Amino acid sequence: MASLPKRRQTMTPPHPPRASTPTGTTSSASDSPTTTSVASCPPLPNQPDAWHIAVHRNNVRTNGGAAYETSYTSMQDLPESSEAFADATFTADEWNQLDVWAVQSRMLQGLIGNQGIEVNPVLSKWLVMDIPPMPPAFTLNNHVFIVRFADDTCAAIQLENYQSPTGIKCCLTINYKYPY
Repeated sequence: MASLPKRRQTMTPPHPPRASTPTGTTSSASDSPTTTSVASCPPLPNQPDAWHIAVHRNNVRTNGGAAYETSYTSMQDLPESSEAFADATFTADEWNQLDVWAVQSRMLQGLIGNQGIEVNPVLSKWLVMDIPPMPPAFTLNNHVFIVRFADDTCAAIQLENYQSPTGIKCCLTINYKYPY
């Protein structure tokens, strides 16, 4: 099998908070779910009209999708299609107020301002950032993740590296197969 393309991924502008429905799936707060846990807010400037995944280092989001961590560590070893994971338990994005940094001006003093935003706890395990020490220590999880998007298409993604060839951290190399 030919090797899959590699690309560097940068952060996509964040999406407004999403609300949980009683079944545990997510829907936009503007979709009028039966119950909501987060009020809708207006879209941020320059936000794309449509997107599937947003990546900012160790914070990964889907746009109404869900993720599953496989035991595979090679894209080439994956089953032929995502159908092999049809019975797997996929995890949707969850509201988080601690892990997304918004203000870093006093980071070296250990004071980091955070913003509330939904992130996918499964996908966000692909890169663990430990503080202390300063600078942070990074641990790469090389498992392949299956992402099921809101439109029911799937992708297989894998963080291959979090450093550039010259050693600059947070320059991600992501392997992916889409559609999968």
